[in-house]
Amino acid sequence: MLGTDAESVRIKQLVKKAKGIDQAVNIMMDKMNFMKAIEDSHHKMLLGKRREMAENKQTSLLGRLQTKASVESMLEQGKSMRDKAVEAYLAESTKQKFVPPNLYKLMNENKLEMVNHHLAKGICHALAKAISLAVPDPLEVLTFKNNELSDENFSIILAAVLKRPYLRGLQSLRNFIGPQSAPLLVELCQRN
Repeated sequence: MLGTDAESVRIKQLVKKAKGIDQAVNIMMDKMNFMKAIEDSHHKMLLGKRREMAENKQTSLLGRLQTKASVESMLEQGKSMRDKAVEAYLAESTKQKFVPPNLYKLMNENKLEMVNHHLAKGICHALAKAISLAVPDPLEVLTFKNNELSDENFSIILAAVLKRPYLRGLQSLRNFIGPQSAPLLVELCQRN
């Protein structure tokens, strides 16, 4: 009987150890599953970032392609006396590194209307070059509305306008006129 009691105690101890081992194994399995879930989550996040970066590259490439297509379509639209001015405008906009608004769409019947286009310095230089050449000949009315046009940039455009003999009207709404552009406006008013 002693052997059996000793064996039963030993079996009970082994069962206790087994239950403890089972619990330990279960705890370890839970921790491993938790770590796997974290790893999967991190992997998904990295994949999302990679997809986002790829989409951004595609969007950037698409934007460049659309810009190129826009410039090419501007060049292909009607061949007229404006072409030389538009080519100069596009060349200057490329030099200044900006995407130009479509000048053909902005010119109608001897009028140039820039409405709600942010006119940064580069665009103003390009417009000045186009205006001084032949946008359209004769250019009679210029309209600038809500362009965030600074005094310096407006003076760049006005200097080119002063070279044009036929200007009958100039409108500037929600733009800045200051000490650089005011004397040019006075000169323009006195000339007409």
